Amino acid sequence: MRLDWSLLRFNLKEGWLRNRRIYSIIILGLGLYNFPIFKIQPNQKVISKNHLEIDPGVFVKIPFTETKIIDLDYKSFIQTINIEAIDDSTFNVGVDLLFKPDQKLLNYLIKHFGVDYQNILLSKIVKNASKKIISQFSFFGVISYKLSIEESIANEVREQAAKLGIIVDSTIVQVKPISK
Repeated sequence: MRLDWSLLRFNLKEGWLRNRRIYSIIILGLGLYNFPIFKIQPNQKVISKNHLEIDPGVFVKIPFTETKIIDLDYKSFIQTINIEAIDDSTFNVGVDLLFKPDQKLLNYLIKHFGVDYQNILLSKIVKNASKKIISQFSFFGVISYKLSIEESIANEVREQAAKLGIIVDSTIVQVKPISK
């Protein structure tokens, strides 16, 4: 028995022609999946892995590069922590910040701290500022000077954040005693 190769070639061509619509839809779908199109607003910035900045407008994601759209509008950051005073009394410090990144230092923030810079930096800043100020007082000292302590924590957080390129617009700090 002899195999006729010409019939096999004909069947392969016929199968390809019949399924070319399916193949073209698959190829088109993969192309659109790999090259998504974004609209960049004036209050947003695109940061890629090689730290290129892209102006507002239409942006097509380039394959094999990591990109992230960063909002430059004000965002809220809320954190509550428990801090001990000199006499081992515990206070709950709640801080609510309204912040935005400095456009000039955004590349520095992303490069050194990553896209989640606000959670990394602001949580450390709030914790260190609260410890620094509350650890100087006893229970009755914190209660007596509560308003000035809250104001000092807010000022310290603003100063430390400004050094790292984060603009803090408003800060609300509340200090509440938990245990004596």
